[in-house]
Amino acid sequence: MSECKRCYNFTAEGEYLAQGSVEKLYSSADDGCTTCGILREAIQKLLPEHPDLQTKYVAWSMQTKDRRDMLHPANSTQWELSLRVEKEPFVPDHDIQIYVIAASEFVPFRLVDVGSPEASYVRVIETPGTDAAEFRYCALSHCWGPPESITTQLSDVTYEDYKKGIPITALPKTFFDAVVFTRKLGQRYLWIDSLCIIQGNRDDWLAQGAEMCKIYENSLLTLAAASSSSGHGGLFYQPPRLEMTGSATEKSGRAYRVFARFNVTHRFFNFPLMNRAWVLQERLLSPRTLYFTHQELVWECRSCNVCQCSPVLGGFRAQMAGFPVNSKLQPAAKHLDGSALVSKWHEVVEVYTQLKLTKTSDKLMAIDGVAQYMGPIRGSRHYAGLWADSFAFDLAWTVDTFDESRSRSSEWRAPTWSWASMESKVVWQTKADELPTPEPHFSIERWPQRQRSGGIQPGSFLSLRGVLVKTTVAEADVVVNTTPCLYEDCAEWTPSDGHTRDDEPLYCLRLLESENMACSLMLRKIGRNLYQRHGLLIFNANPNNENDIWNTRDKTRSKWSPRNYQNGYPQWWTGESVSVVDIV
Repeated sequence: MSECKRCYNFTAEGEYLAQGSVEKLYSSADDGCTTCGILREAIQKLLPEHPDLQTKYVAWSMQTKDRRDMLHPANSTQWELSLRVEKEPFVPDHDIQIYVIAASEFVPFRLVDVGSPEASYVRVIETPGTDAAEFRYCALSHCWGPPESITTQLSDVTYEDYKKGIPITALPKTFFDAVVFTRKLGQRYLWIDSLCIIQGNRDDWLAQGAEMCKIYENSLLTLAAASSSSGHGGLFYQPPRLEMTGSATEKSGRAYRVFARFNVTHRFFNFPLMNRAWVLQERLLSPRTLYFTHQELVWECRSCNVCQCSPVLGGFRAQMAGFPVNSKLQPAAKHLDGSALVSKWHEVVEVYTQLKLTKTSDKLMAIDGVAQYMGPIRGSRHYAGLWADSFAFDLAWTVDTFDESRSRSSEWRAPTWSWASMESKVVWQTKADELPTPEPHFSIERWPQRQRSGGIQPGSFLSLRGVLVKTTVAEADVVVNTTPCLYEDCAEWTPSDGHTRDDEPLYCLRLLESENMACSLMLRKIGRNLYQRHGLLIFNANPNNENDIWNTRDKTRSKWSPRNYQNGYPQWWTGESVSVVDIV
């Protein structure tokens, strides 16, 4: 019998990992491969209610030696197929030591007292005037889902009753599981947003929301319901397990045992929780997070990431598309230098702007915890997500020009110069820690009026003094050495009266310049000396070199006419007129 290229007939030398689509595996079984037929039988039993098997993947590993870990039964021998069986609890090779932690001087205003392991109720308590050292607490990170899935919420109406007690059976499954796990850890207190913040009470929401940084930063452990999309999902899962025994039908009649499972995934956005914008700061700020996924537990702290499949499948090290490595924010004493701090904030915003918010008005509030954490380290503060100590660089954000749905929020929540005004993913084309220190080309005449969480007072404007160059979209839309210069914020916008999108008057305010980069803020005039941001212009080249510069409206150039080599800057950078502009 020839060797099958799909399963290697369970006879691959050494440890071997192979994978492929179910469709191809079934095809191999139809062609007569006995061992692929065994795999097909296992998969059909594992997935009896899943007709769309072409989209499923199976992974298996072959061992030629005894293995004793969470993926293999104690009596595993060579040539046994193992596709995931958890026979005993897994303890990561990492010193968790959750009890040996420096005492914190902070404790949330409210906590859930989970009581003793046998208690049939929990209760909400207030902590002012108590010793913070007595209130070591866990925190829960979860998806709310439909409002009806959160069956217990603290409100002005339920407040006094919840202080007396909440039957544990009345809790949503995710809360119930979190209480059970907290008790198992030997801990007494748990912070859950909907039970520790008065729902529907704006004053309490603003007061407690401003403490998010401290709440998660000082938690003992954050329990993350990664695979649950609502309060009904819970923390604990029992993944399907399958064990088959039999004899192959070929002449040898060799006996086999098969252990089957779903393929383990570490892909970040595959978990419902990880798509929520509020969760990002919970993840970054918590010193330790334990993720409960539908397949395994994942541990993340300031020194490592590890998951249950790490001993065999390699976990994070083998799947680079998974959870970002070392994503936790480090203590101030171990933090980054100036330019690296700027880039770290940009990195956070780039991820954050991909995530979902139920209330888009929370755009700045949901990341304010990270800003609170960074503020003392940087010795600065932010204005609508742009920091005073890196304001020129922070202004140089762009959106994906290939995103045809990119737009600003229909309701005002931030000025146009802030990335928080956008409904699209934001990126920085220039990285602060990869360029020579750039020279800002403007000065700040007046800061806008700042509100809570770094928000800006509506109607307040930012006044900048710098070189202002008049141009149009058509003149600005040039390409330098195959790299476009123009990044328009919105895919759809309405020109002013008497103009088309190409000849709309625009104004370029110089932002930054370094040896191989020049950057201007692109503005539209909406009133007397009043402007709003239209986009960004970036010249990524050395102006002293002969660069290939051409306009996208030059149709002859698009037909491979001779290249237009020239040195110097594009027209939108050239000018001497200094103006003061007010940007809203």
